[in-house]
This record gives sequence, C-alpha cells and structure tokens, in this order.
Amino acid sequence: MSRAEPPPPRDAAAGPPASGSGGSATPRKLWRSPQAIVRWVGDVLQITTPDSDRNVESEGLSVLRLVTAFSQPAWPHEIVARFPREPAEVVLATIAELQAAGVLVEFDESAGRTTARRAPEILQPEAMAIGQRCPLDLLPQKAKPGGIAVLGAPCEVGAGGEGGARHGPGLIRSRFPAARYFGSSEAGAQPFASRDLADLRPAQLLDVDGRRSFPVGALTVLDLGSVVYRLGESLADFGARLRQVVGAVLDVGMIPVMLGGDHSLSHFPLSVIAEREREFGILHFDAHSDLYDAADPHLLSHANFLLPTLQSGSLRRLHQIGLRGFQTRVHKQTPLVDPRISYVSAREAARQSPEQVFAGLPRDIPYYLTFDIDCLTPLLAPETGTRQIGGLDYYTALDLIDYAGRHFRLIGADFVEVALRPESAQSAAIAAAHLLTELLLSFIPPQPLSSYFLRGLGEER
Repeated sequence: MSRAEPPPPRDAAAGPPASGSGGSATPRKLWRSPQAIVRWVGDVLQITTPDSDRNVESEGLSVLRLVTAFSQPAWPHEIVARFPREPAEVVLATIAELQAAGVLVEFDESAGRTTARRAPEILQPEAMAIGQRCPLDLLPQKAKPGGIAVLGAPCEVGAGGEGGARHGPGLIRSRFPAARYFGSSEAGAQPFASRDLADLRPAQLLDVDGRRSFPVGALTVLDLGSVVYRLGESLADFGARLRQVVGAVLDVGMIPVMLGGDHSLSHFPLSVIAEREREFGILHFDAHSDLYDAADPHLLSHANFLLPTLQSGSLRRLHQIGLRGFQTRVHKQTPLVDPRISYVSAREAARQSPEQVFAGLPRDIPYYLTFDIDCLTPLLAPETGTRQIGGLDYYTALDLIDYAGRHFRLIGADFVEVALRPESAQSAAIAAAHLLTELLLSFIPPQPLSSYFLRGLGEER
C-alpha cells in the first residue's frame, strides 16, 4: 500500500485487549485526524499533518481509501477485514505508519474526542508561486489595494466526468510563463550582491505576440498558497475555509484569483461577493451553462454552481461565453426566461470581435470572471473532465480575457477544471497559465514594443 518502508505495528493495531491481559495502557480505537493533509506531488499521493515531519506516500489510491475507512473510529482489525485482497500484515503496517505520521490518532471514547491537539491550517504554501509568497497572517502588511492575490483550491469533490482537477493549482503554477516578471518587484527585497547580478533583474516583460511591453513593478501579485483539503471532508467544509480566505483578500482591497479545482468551488467566492456587493455581474467562460437541475436541489456540484447565485438579489447580469453542444428537454421541464442571463455561443464568439461579444453589458457594476478550461477546444485543452467538441481557440480566448480585464471592473476571477493526465503533455495547464498571464497583464497599461532584438549580456563592461 505504501511506498515508504513501514515501521513495526504499534499495539493499537492489535485491537481491543484480550480478557485478563496485563498492562496498564488500554488501546483505543483509531480514526482520521482532522488535521490530515492530502497533496499530490506529480503522480505521488502524500498524506501528512502540520505537526508531523513525515509523509506517507503512495502511487495509487489504496492508502487514501484506507485513511477514508477511518472516517469513523474503528479498531484496526475491523478495517483489515474491509481490504480482503491485501495481506493483513501489509494493512496493519500501513496503519502503523499512518499513526506514526499523525494521520491516524487515538479516539478517546469516554471524552468523545481525538487526541490531536493543534488547530488545523487553512493554507499551505506551494512549491512554485505566482508573484510574491505571502502567508495569510502577513496579508494586511503586504497588501496593496487593486493588486492580485492568487490562491489554490485543490479539491474536486463537486466534479463529475473524469477526475484530476485537484491537481489544477499545481499544474498551472508550474507552467506560469511570467514567474520572474511578477516575482521580481517585492518591496524590501535584498539588493543584489554585484552589479552583474543586478543587471539580470527583469526590467520589462516583452509580449512579442501582442507587440507590447510591460514595466516591472506596475502590479502587486501575492501568492497565498492553496487552501488545505482534508481527507474525507465535505464540499461545504472545504468551501468554508475558501470563503474565509476570499473574505480576507477582499478586506484588504485586493482581487482574489482562484486556481481550481472543479467548478463547484466558484460558488464560494461568488457567495462572499454576493454578500458584499449591492449589484454585480458574472462573465462565465464555459462549454456548459452550469445551470442544470439536480435531483437534490441542495446538492452543489460543478454543473449547477450558478443556481445559488441566481437566487441572490445582488446578481444583475450573467453573461456566458463559449456555450455549445446539444441538450434535451423533457416534458416535465419548463424553459426559464431570466432577463439577467445572456450568452454568446462558441460559434458566435469565433466570428465576433471582443466588442461584439461583450456588447450591451452594463459598465457601472463590478464583475467576477470565471473560466472553465473546457471553454477551449479540446484540441488545445484535452486534460479536463467534460470535454466538448468545438470551442474557443487560443487567440480568441486571449483577446476576450484582455478585453474583459481592460474594460470591466473585475472584483475576482478563477480558472478551473484543469486536470492531470499523466500520459499527456498537460496542454490544458499550459493554456490556463497563459490565460492567467493575460488576465494579470490586463491590469497594466501596455507600452509599444520597440524591439525584441536584445543585446548586452556578452558585452564587456
């Protein structure tokens, strides 16, 4: 089950003590620690806790299933019985390793509580950052009104179709093409030790494709890390922490940009904005309307995340871009006409200018931009859960993102549904990272590109 060499099983793995057995220590049932953290590093699943310096690693999902089995307190021998295809000694050894890492903890039945002590973390830093790293507690000191705060949401509890969207934040960060540019303007940064190194600091970002250049330091971008996902938790529990982070970003006057994760997660920043804004609009890029009825009206998913926001009195416009495909209406369903909703199909968007795509939208309200990567053609972004033939091409999407950022007052944004496919080139992540770059650059006035022919590194000083 586990890649690491497990330690010998602890006494708790043997289950309840036999009648008449000696010893003063009484074994207790085990269950999953509320502080358990799950993260993927490439194809390797890591499970740990904030208090532990150990990771339990696996290349499959067997360890994840094992930890999930301890969602309720249980004796290890009871859990062993649920894995008949695994040797009992392997299961017990993995349980012992999880316990040593603090992922499984003893359950005190008399007190009805776990023995874990530390309060859970909200955010965890990522290996690669977009902009300046900023822990949440330092956000008030580092914040600049009108700047961007990037946060990851590695959760796919609300997803359908093919999975893998939990990898989205890491994939997008690792393929972000302007990391040096946005990470080079930190106030108070240590000076370079020599003139040679100082001369290598970024001075401009050259957009050869768009014949534009951008000065360094014109936009503050902070990376808060990713919201911690805990094993077996509900979408509502994860969303509560996501709401907390988004609220903290808005409190300091910055613009939250979320990297998903599945599209159900967009509901949580939207719900925070709906509580704060008297009126606002949504620019929704997607192959699907995400307004589909569910058998359970209280069940939030990636296919209906917009329905709760439609019930908000503060939503004034919902403009959807890139919709396509076929949909069957049954006799029981009634078409709903809502004057707040408009759409431009993928076919129409391919033939229209950005001015035409956004024509008629009010400019006196702020907007939240949400971009599902399946809005793009699957030839460009195949690594997503619900692919749909057709879709926007790369340059159409770039132009629309740039126009939206320059002509509307954006109060938040997200890029979602980028999934991991180990056998592919991760083209969806590359596309999302470039669209994110375009969005960030839309907040900076461009300068004409005078030349892309650069010299000087090899010259003598």
